[in-house]
Amino acid sequence: MSAPDQHRTLDWLFRYDPAMVDPVLRDATQVRYMTVGDHFVERALHTWAPDLYSFPFLSRAFVDYLVWLGDAVGRWEPAPGDDYGAPELRLRSISPGLEDVLAALLERHVNPVLRRLYLGAYEVGWMQPPFLIRYDMHRQQDMDLHYDGQSELTIAVALNDSFEGGHLEFPRQGFRSDVVPIGHALVFPGSVSHLHRALAIRQGERRALTIWTRREQPTETV
Repeated sequence: MSAPDQHRTLDWLFRYDPAMVDPVLRDATQVRYMTVGDHFVERALHTWAPDLYSFPFLSRAFVDYLVWLGDAVGRWEPAPGDDYGAPELRLRSISPGLEDVLAALLERHVNPVLRRLYLGAYEVGWMQPPFLIRYDMHRQQDMDLHYDGQSELTIAVALNDSFEGGHLEFPRQGFRSDVVPIGHALVFPGSVSHLHRALAIRQGERRALTIWTRREQPTETV
């Protein structure tokens, strides 16, 4: 993948830019701290199963930027002590400012959707250090059935589709993530109600962004 222009290479590491957001979501969340309207819910929000949703989130330009950063930095390692860990790259290890950028994206554009979905009772107030994750044929092809115990609400974003197999599967909900487009947010509770696994890659490489969130910062953080 070719490098983005020099302005974005530097500026997007530290500064929020509306161009990072899918235009459909950007247009629906122009008024901050509010919620989304019926038009967005009817046209852009998908309910795949109880408490399993997806909607447009990141622009293709920002998705490609994250993939490029992952290739440029390249320090992919499982999280220490994570029994289910696949090779990952935390955004703060690329740039502490990039984590702040993502926090701004969640506050301005995702929280309005969550307020609508959860009747005003949930919005992202804190997140675990978000990370890029990679599956391929050479290092790790899949991940066993698990739930995200540290997350009240998980947001998973596909960053590419140049692979076969490898999608997220939710057996209890009868759902696989291959129907969710690149850049869309797949949102689900981190609890045992939404057990999921990464199916084995058969060809290529899968990239994704994973965000574990909570309404409030826990007393002890990692």
